[in-house]
Amino acid sequence: AAATWTRCLLRNVREVCSAFKSEVVFKDCLIDYKDYPGQANINVLKFQKSSVRVEDCTIYCPDSDYKVDGIDADYLEKGVFRGNRLYGGICPGADAIDIGKGSRNILIENNIITDSVDKGVSVGEGANVVINNNIIAYCAMGVGIKDSAQAKVTRSTFYGNDFAINCYEKVPGQGGGHAEIDRCIIANSQEAPFKIDSKSSILFTNTL
Repeated sequence: AAATWTRCLLRNVREVCSAFKSEVVFKDCLIDYKDYPGQANINVLKFQKSSVRVEDCTIYCPDSDYKVDGIDADYLEKGVFRGNRLYGGICPGADAIDIGKGSRNILIENNIITDSVDKGVSVGEGANVVINNNIIAYCAMGVGIKDSAQAKVTRSTFYGNDFAINCYEKVPGQGGGHAEIDRCIIANSQEAPFKIDSKSSILFTNTL
């Protein structure tokens, strides 16, 4: 299937989109979950085995007792997430963008991501992503990379996060996370600029 949403307002529905083996585009949409009442853990946008573009959208997540991730994607063939603004709410374990399960050809670029209780960008389960020219602020982890995932992070600014970068093994036996950080700024981290376990690696170049 193929579908495109342009200049749409989507507010407090159970789940905006769940796409499987599809070509999906969201362009210049407002997705407002500030008043979402909860009732279950959800992903605002959920993509599996698809080709996806989400550009110039604004996503507001709620204050909720349930986990509400902004974007959750697994087994993606291609994904472009560009020019979006993602604002987190007080949701336990919530991520703004969660890329997992072997996703490839993923570009996360020119986004503003703030106030996620868990991760601004989560990369896991063998996924491989490029994260370029983003501002990520006031999250527990700016970028969390785990379980044999890889991320190249360039020209991005991290401000006020507990940890800007965290590479680790979450599931025993799945391996650590691996990151290349180039031409980034990391400032005012609440705990430390980065965190790493013995199974992971981080390469910093030209980074302040």
